[in-house]
Amino acid sequence: LLEMRQAYPDLVPIKKAKALLVVGTPVTRIVEIAGKKQVDMIIMGSHGRTGLAHLLVGSKVQRVVQLSPIPVTVVKIPQGEANFCHPV
Repeated sequence: LLEMRQAYPDLVPIKKAKALLVVGTPVTRIVEIAGKKQVDMIIMGSHGRTGLAHLLVGSKVQRVVQLSPIPVTVVKIPQGEANFCHPV
């Protein structure tokens, strides 16, 4: 978020964006907190896994899209990009 604010200092949505760390089951907590905070949109990154990898890992993004009454935008993470969610 800090890097985005430095790169795009005049964009209001980035100025208004807030990082929040919560504990719990990811899918339900994302939908719950988004509702409590009355957010306009949920934006999530996705690896775009298919086949066996998708079956074994599942898709939290897909579940959020299904359960959320709030619009969800999914951004596919390009192959080869650094993954900040999991240690390399």
